[in-house]
Amino acid sequence: MKDQASRPRAFKNERGIIDYILRPQYHRNPLSQEGSLVTKDWGYDIVDYIWHHSGLTTTMIVLDDLSQGIRAEYIEVLVSKKLKKSFFNN
Repeated sequence: MKDQASRPRAFKNERGIIDYILRPQYHRNPLSQEGSLVTKDWGYDIVDYIWHHSGLTTTMIVLDDLSQGIRAEYIEVLVSKKLKKSFFNN
């Protein structure tokens, strides 16, 4: 799934009502017994999304080393950096 493009699952329409594109899915939320509605299934294109919407360069690090006991479904770490403004680019 992650190697596919990100896809929306739900969104608020212009009346503020949630429209479901896919069957509702919720993640655990310690502040709400209902959980948190998943609004997007993210793919590896999340790096481009972050760049497009924030201008932050992002590196995806995939930690997968069975010899260290590191293997899981959601193991990616995203590291975003704000580009330093150059003295000469004012």
